[in-house]
Amino acid sequence: MTVYYITIALVLLFGYLAEYYDSPQLVGEDRLSVQHTSETGFFYCLLAAVLIFVAGFRYRVGTDYGAYYYGYVDYIKNLPNALREIDEPGYGFLALIASKVYNNGASAIFIASLVTVGLPFFVIYRHTDKLLLAGLLYVAMGCWHISFNGVRQCLAASVLFCGFGYLKNRQFVRYCIVVFVAFLFHRSALVMAFIYFAVYRKINAQNILLMIVLAWVILQSYSRVFAFANIIMEKDYSLENAYVSTEVNRLRVIASCLPTVVFLFAYWGQEPDENTTFHLNLSIIHSAICVFTMNSAVLYRIGIYSIIFQTIAIPELLKGISEKNRRIITAGIVIMFVGMWWYEIFSYGSLNHFQWIWQK
Repeated sequence: MTVYYITIALVLLFGYLAEYYDSPQLVGEDRLSVQHTSETGFFYCLLAAVLIFVAGFRYRVGTDYGAYYYGYVDYIKNLPNALREIDEPGYGFLALIASKVYNNGASAIFIASLVTVGLPFFVIYRHTDKLLLAGLLYVAMGCWHISFNGVRQCLAASVLFCGFGYLKNRQFVRYCIVVFVAFLFHRSALVMAFIYFAVYRKINAQNILLMIVLAWVILQSYSRVFAFANIIMEKDYSLENAYVSTEVNRLRVIASCLPTVVFLFAYWGQEPDENTTFHLNLSIIHSAICVFTMNSAVLYRIGIYSIIFQTIAIPELLKGISEKNRRIITAGIVIMFVGMWWYEIFSYGSLNHFQWIWQK
């Protein structure tokens, strides 16, 4: 666990220094991009580098590690066929690039970690001035260590997150292109195309009630949900499979919904501007996905795509709350997610016994 403690300490240090030296300004025609100082860029690069280094040079940390460390050669061999059939060629392409640098499984793992962590931090850097909180949430909410277990799906989530600006600017075609690129890493990314039509929906009692009814209907109709999943994934999912039918810990689901509930109460009765509506809908969508899928561990992994958007949505939504309440809510959110992060790392043997690649 020592490696994780040092990592979180460095995230706090470099995140704090990044904000301390910052003087953010809105730039661009849409005034939706954030420009930071060069000193801030330096410290935020250090923050990202720490996470990339730990993830990229781990050894046998994460349940899927062996499949990608030892199987990178097979991914490369299958790349022409995967490209021809559009059958998730993304990791094979990265493995091919890695093999040109150093033909070893460790190189493939490092390249995957570089992309998985590097892309989200680039997006965060461009779209919020709350870099410390965003970086901390990226780790505490699980976006970082989940990639140790679900390599390809987290790669897809990081690519999808690159569509944040297109989603915010309502650039449908460009967002769809990003979704397609994410689809090349993991087929399940395709389901995130629908959020384009939901991020600017008016937030009112009628739409919230509609979401609750939809959640109830989906929870009662998992056979149809899996039929849809089978089409997208080209696999045969069944509730008879123990892992597929395993219910998600309800505390985890509640934790995913709590920020949304808090923000709904905080903004209820107001007329939120487009920026607030956008980020609040992102929070609602993530909570809805967690509730829709909580009866299946396999389906719950869809939340990997929506949780990464919360690294920006939560800091931005906190801005519209009074200073006193903002401090209390921020502290509550951070304590809750850091506590869950620690428990999850501590509880899983595939994560808590950390080894470096040079210790193999």
